[in-house]
Amino acid sequence: MIQKLKPTVILLSMQGTHTLDLLRNCKTHTLSSLIPVIMLGLNIPKPIRDYAFLLGCSDYIESTVGTQELLARIHLHSTAYLQSLQYIVMQTTLTQTKQKLETCQKALNNVTSLDALTGIANRQTFSQNYEREWSRALRETEPLSVLIANIDHFKAYNDYYGYQQGDICLKNIAQLIQDVLQRPTDFCARYCGEEFIILLPTTTAKGGIYIAEKLRKAIIDLNIPHKHSETQACLTLSLGLATTSPMLKHKSRDLIRAADLARFEAKKQGRNRLICKNI
Repeated sequence: MIQKLKPTVILLSMQGTHTLDLLRNCKTHTLSSLIPVIMLGLNIPKPIRDYAFLLGCSDYIESTVGTQELLARIHLHSTAYLQSLQYIVMQTTLTQTKQKLETCQKALNNVTSLDALTGIANRQTFSQNYEREWSRALRETEPLSVLIANIDHFKAYNDYYGYQQGDICLKNIAQLIQDVLQRPTDFCARYCGEEFIILLPTTTAKGGIYIAEKLRKAIIDLNIPHKHSETQACLTLSLGLATTSPMLKHKSRDLIRAADLARFEAKKQGRNRLICKNI
C-alpha cells in the first residue's frame, strides 16, 4: 500500500502489541523509513508511548482529540516530510552538479596546463613546477638539474616533409621523452617550437648526463628519416644540461639560462651532442 499510495503521513491506532511491530516495520523498511508515523490511542501508558517514540514514532495523539487539531497536526508532519524530500532532492542535485563542475574544472585545467599539440605540459605549467622545485631544493639543500632538448634542423624537416608530419614528429618525441623519464618527480614540457625542457629534481650532473644520453640515443634508435639534416640521416637532438644546488645568491632563472646556453653550444659544436654546465 505504501508503494502504491505514497503517503506523506501514516496513522496507526495503538491497539495491542502488533501495532508496535507494525511501527517497527514501517521505520525499518526502505519505502517508509522517512514517512512520519502518528500514533493514535486512548490513555496509553507512558512507558508504551516512550517505547513507540524510541521505535521512531513522530507524534502521539489522544483519539479524543478534535478533528481540527488532528488535521492540523497531520498537515504539520506532512509538510515537514515533503520538505525533507525536497531537501534530499536538492542535496542529490547539488552533489551531481558539484561532480559535473569538478569534471569541467579538471578539463579546463588540462586545457590551460597542457600543450595542445603534444599533450604534455606547456611552458606556463613548467614554470610553476620549476619555481616550486627550486624553492624546495633551496630549502632542503638538494641538487636540481634542468635539461633542454632541441630537435636538430627541424625547419628543414618541416619544409621537406610538411608541417603535418612535423606535428606527428613532435608528438612522438614528446611521448619518447616521457617514456625515458622513469621517476614520477621528473617533469617534461614543451618549451617552445621544437624545444622540450625537462626538470630533474634531486638530480646531480651525473644523473642528468645519464638521462640526457639515454634520450639522445633513444631518438636515434627511433630512426626518424631526415633527408635534409646536415648532421645525420635521421632525426637527432642537441641537449643542454645545467645543474646546481640552489643557494640564496642564485636566482631561479639562472639555471634555465645556463641550460639554454649549454644547448646553444651543443648546436654550435655540431649538434647531436650534450653540453653540461654548473652554476
